Amino acid sequence: MPEEAPVTTAVDVGDGVGSGISLATLGHRGGIPRVSADRRQYRRPMSVKVDLDQLAGTLDDYPFGYLITVSDEHRAHTVAVDPRLVAGVLDIGSVGNSTRRNALAHPDVTMVWPPREPGGYSLIVDGRGEFADDRLRVIPQRAVLHRPAVPGVATASGCGDDCVPLG
Repeated sequence: MPEEAPVTTAVDVGDGVGSGISLATLGHRGGIPRVSADRRQYRRPMSVKVDLDQLAGTLDDYPFGYLITVSDEHRAHTVAVDPRLVAGVLDIGSVGNSTRRNALAHPDVTMVWPPREPGGYSLIVDGRGEFADDRLRVIPQRAVLHRPAVPGVATASGCGDDCVPLG
């Protein structure tokens, strides 16, 4: 990132308590950064590894989410879920026939947790679905907090949105 960029970047502090990144300018020690008047502070690069401790802490801020699977006809199928992170895997529990059929045929799934407040972050987790004891489990592969960027403010991820990787 250029030195003249008027934003704060994430720093991996390895503090041993699962936060993984330090965001002192946001008054943030883990979980979801809160909305501020100057949203330029949230600029960070994307990541492909998932910090499971950070994901666990972040999930505490989201009461429910949506599981998205894809059918053989390439149609999205979305259901509300309340997953639990257990031993590094999201335990979805029992699912309906369409979700089961889709996840068996196309195990790459996406989970989305909507923001709790306007202007807040959505949590998006891409993972691999598998069944164990008739329960769907999702192994997280990528995770990011995401929201639309402020118009006219460049983002470090280059995707044009405001992203905070969990990894």
